[in-house]
Amino acid sequence: MEDPNTWWNDANRMILRAGKEVLGETSGKIWENKETWWFNEDVQEKVRAKKMVKKKWEESKLDVDRESYKICCKEAKQTVAVAKSEGYDHLYEELDTKEGQGKIFKLAKSRNKSTKDITHIRQIKDDTGTVLRKERDILARGKQYFEKQLNEENERYLRGDGEQNEQEVADITRLEVELALKKMKNGKATGPDEIPVEVWKALGEEGVDILHGLRERGAGKICKDDKGMLQRC
Repeated sequence: MEDPNTWWNDANRMILRAGKEVLGETSGKIWENKETWWFNEDVQEKVRAKKMVKKKWEESKLDVDRESYKICCKEAKQTVAVAKSEGYDHLYEELDTKEGQGKIFKLAKSRNKSTKDITHIRQIKDDTGTVLRKERDILARGKQYFEKQLNEENERYLRGDGEQNEQEVADITRLEVELALKKMKNGKATGPDEIPVEVWKALGEEGVDILHGLRERGAGKICKDDKGMLQRC
């Protein structure tokens, strides 16, 4: 029977390679919430073309595709600059009119709101249940709460290890693997193998068979590459 470490490493490598070939790979840059209200059809078309050429270059790694990507980037930047300039010119003309005066206050309010932290607490209750809405009261209540939580000693209970279970444990069934896979939520961070749970769900019955097959190849064995790494225990 094939070594479980070798089998898993081969399966992991093939799944990741297939995912990169089909879906591509992100640059890893942090997503920024950029303004797009001035986008027109020309901008959308140029940006779409740039993404397609970039994906083609990442797959082929050819110099000719790299040059095509540079050209698309240059054209997209020029189109964006023109569209943005025209959009702001139109906005300024609209604000100069009588109808646009009210829009100035809405725009200022929107800009001011965008600079604030979206996690800002607007109201909170104190220990008596009174609702606090002023910022200084909210900060004082937060300080009071965490001082109590972090500095107060709680009663501790010593728990024993309990009796050791020396009975024979049944093997993990295929049904248990299938039910556990269904309970797992989508959109969660990947583990050390970098394979999201959506992949196993997309494989359907075959994915369940692969995961259940790990039990037959030797469950509980630690991959040699991860041995000694606390983060991958």
